[in-house]
Amino acid sequence: MKKILCTVFLAFILIPFIAFADENIIKIISIHDGDTLTVINDNNKKVKIRLFGIDAPETTQKYGQASRDYLRRIVKGKNLSYKIRSQDDYGRVVATLFGNGKDLNYEMIKAGYAWHYKYYNKSKEYADAEKNARNQKIGLWKGANPQAPWEYRRENKQNNNDDMEDLMRSLLKAAKYLF
Repeated sequence: MKKILCTVFLAFILIPFIAFADENIIKIISIHDGDTLTVINDNNKKVKIRLFGIDAPETTQKYGQASRDYLRRIVKGKNLSYKIRSQDDYGRVVATLFGNGKDLNYEMIKAGYAWHYKYYNKSKEYADAEKNARNQKIGLWKGANPQAPWEYRRENKQNNNDDMEDLMRSLLKAAKYLF
């Protein structure tokens, strides 16, 4: 009985480490923006990865394309792997991306192309990297008052909702004349 309990206990301890083991990247299929990419892993599976602990500008946002281009530059020619942290509400793997052993999520913040996403990551190292990038005015911090991506998304979601409401009002007005 002790052996069974010990085996079950060890399984519960080891399963999280097995589930969140590092995976190697064989090929990058696409880089969507500065914090999201799709890859083929060493198990020949297509995986969409959202970078853990950072938030980069949207591609339609100021510095969004520069952020995406910087991520493209820092992954090019590197031996890439990722460590899974979780899965988000959109089904993406949330992970730390490594290139030749370096934390590339951290490198995005350090170069000024992403915010430290403090809501999900309490890392002092990431916070210090953002502070240094701000102070040195590099990357997106060159601009005056760069807009945080979460604010940009919220604002544009509201604008999209307003546009949809305007469209519905117009359709209802038009329907009055038709019927």
